[in-house]
Amino acid sequence: MTTPESTSGRFWRWGAPLAAGVGAGVAAGAAAAALWATDAMSRPWTAEQLMDAAVMATAFSATLTVCWACLAGSGRFLPPQHPQLSSDNQEWRRPEVLLAATTIGACVALAAYRLDLGLREDESITIASYATQPLAVAASTYDDTNNHVLHTLLVWVAHQLGGWNRVVLRLPAFLSFCLLLPALWWFARREYGPTAAPFATLFAGTSPFLVTYATNARGYTLLLLFFAAALLCGQRLVEAPKRTALWAAWAAAVALGLYTLPLMAYPTAAAGAWMLLARWRRCGRHHFGPFLVRTAVWSSAALALAFVLYLPTLASAGVADLRDQLEWCCYSTVVSPIALVEYPFGLWRRWQLPIPAWAQGALLALVVVGAAARGRSCERKGTLLLATGLAWGLLFTAHPEGGAPRFAIWVLMVFLILAGAGAAVVFEGALARTARWRTLSLRAAPGGTPG
Repeated sequence: MTTPESTSGRFWRWGAPLAAGVGAGVAAGAAAAALWATDAMSRPWTAEQLMDAAVMATAFSATLTVCWACLAGSGRFLPPQHPQLSSDNQEWRRPEVLLAATTIGACVALAAYRLDLGLREDESITIASYATQPLAVAASTYDDTNNHVLHTLLVWVAHQLGGWNRVVLRLPAFLSFCLLLPALWWFARREYGPTAAPFATLFAGTSPFLVTYATNARGYTLLLLFFAAALLCGQRLVEAPKRTALWAAWAAAVALGLYTLPLMAYPTAAAGAWMLLARWRRCGRHHFGPFLVRTAVWSSAALALAFVLYLPTLASAGVADLRDQLEWCCYSTVVSPIALVEYPFGLWRRWQLPIPAWAQGALLALVVVGAAARGRSCERKGTLLLATGLAWGLLFTAHPEGGAPRFAIWVLMVFLILAGAGAAVVFEGALARTARWRTLSLRAAPGGTPG
């Protein structure tokens, strides 16, 4: 069991109160701007959007303050892990399996409810132009980025088996989502503990944005599944970097993700950066060089495999036509400073669009708390967030105007994992504090035992 002193840190001493204060300042400024704004003014945000920002910032500040109050009392900035929630406690294995099955099953049922909705525009293009064409056309045509080739081939198989039934045509995306949830559970459990796993899975499984793409015949949930697979392989490789089979699985996940969507380049950068940072922080620079070499070699293998998978497309469309369709991965435009400031808020808002602003702010506060939690791969804080930030910076460099929210759907997945870790930290802290209060009450009661 860790001691409070060994788990304390600057974040809970200074960072959390400072971040809460910044949130309160943003809330006050946004509320004042909303009241002062008039329809005749030219401005990037409407009064309604400014009020939403004020509510979100207020909820963020209040939630972070509550978290700080739960964890920072009496100099105990991070409580020791509750013994009943330890991953080594055999008595909790069976209830954990039951909890996992219940949580994942509920999320799957929620997504399944939306499977029979009307077809959307982009998935209609995918189905009509590629997935219902002859196999040679589906596998070799890349005249539009709506053709997520590997996913299109899976939809082609579904069409051969079930015809034009829209539920059947959406099964590849839906089944990818169903497999993604246990992968997220296992990653969160290994990285942040058994308490974080149900929170992270629940946040991801009920995310309106993720559920929308789980019931949309497009390849984004398949992309997330391969990203999660790369992270799971990376967890084990950080501990045991000489396991060739794991490296091969990691390279295969990356290659298949690239074959689904070239966008996989950015989550691959996040996974690779996280592995390298975790290995550096875990073992130091003396063991880092060989790991860096292995990462480079297997990354090259993944690129070579992806190239082989794209050969039918190259043979049919030619290098020039394929390059024209992939230009969106690396172009730049001039963006105003106001748009740069607005982009993160607007992206978060679009990710959580049906959710009330106060809930969006509370969830964002949990992301911040989770980012300050220690990852078990290297026993250091902020590694996953830092790696994701580096990869997101690459995406933002290629798309300064931000691009569609779906381009950063993999960032949303990481944020929801961190939110689960943050919720676990607060939950365990509340349990530990309750246990201390109960012990003190028993000691103070007449006839109470001191131990």
